[in-house]
Parts: sequence; C-alpha cells; structure tokens
Amino acid sequence: MGCIYTAQGLEYHHAGVIIGPDLTWRDNRWHADPSQSHDPQLRALPHDQYLRYALNTYRVLLTRGTHATRITSTDPTTHHMLSRLLPPPHPPETPGTENPGRLGR
Repeated sequence: MGCIYTAQGLEYHHAGVIIGPDLTWRDNRWHADPSQSHDPQLRALPHDQYLRYALNTYRVLLTRGTHATRITSTDPTTHHMLSRLLPPPHPPETPGTENPGRLGR
C-alpha cells in the first residue's frame, strides 16, 4: 500500500487503488469532498480545485500497474458505478482449456 507521494514515478507489476470518500460519483459526475482528504494541506482547497487535484491523483495511481490494476471505492454508489464500467477480472486460463467459442481478450 502506498499513496500518491510514494507511487509517483514508480511502476508495479500489480497495483490496487482504493478510491476514498474524498471522490464520489453522484448525478453522473464526480464530486469532491476535500474534508475527507488524509492530507491536511489539501482540506482547505475549494471543492472545484480539489476535484481537479483528486482526479489527477487517482489517474496517476491507476496507471502504476504494468500488468494489472484492481480498483474499488469505499463509497457504495461509486463502487457500483465502477463495477458496471469494469468487468470483474478473469482468472488466467490453463493452457489447453481455452474455449474455442470465446473471442480473445
């Protein structure tokens, strides 16, 4: 586990990102709540400025995994939206058990 300050500039084979209560999906758009940030210096930012910062922060975190990235949210509504956008991960297939009717990934 890490944060933007430890992950920036690094890459990981597998990454996991937990979107916290500072960034939620409501009314078909992202909403920011700087008071939910764990960084005391960011809590005083206006909502619109914090939203830009949060979206960029999560973008950086989501691009650190070179092979796989898992994403979840602590907010149920946001988690539901993400689960509709992103299919669940598929376990790797065992050689010789490929389904000939399935298209490649």
